[in-house]
Amino acid sequence: MQQGQYRDIRTGRPLTLNYNQQSRSMYNTATGKPVDFYINVSTGDTISGNGYIVNNYLQMQPDSSYRLDTGRIRMSNNRYYMMEGGKELPMDKNWQSNRTGGNRRDSL
Repeated sequence: MQQGQYRDIRTGRPLTLNYNQQSRSMYNTATGKPVDFYINVSTGDTISGNGYIVNNYLQMQPDSSYRLDTGRIRMSNNRYYMMEGGKELPMDKNWQSNRTGGNRRDSL
């Protein structure tokens, strides 16, 4: 992993992340805890802990945490769907996107 490539969305501090295949989620290697959302500095994208780009789909909560804007996006069966015109449109995962190099790595 390149130093400083990922940042904690709440603090802006650098993160070192590892992908857990069993849980299909990213974990903070320093704390061992799952990461809900983080920022990919090289692309400027906000990414969910299970790998979906969620730019502009988050709402900041009073405690400075972030949640998905459920009026615009929802999660079902470990997949995200954009809500548009009363329809649910499936979203692609971050590591399947050409913007991030196209390859998922188990340890980032």
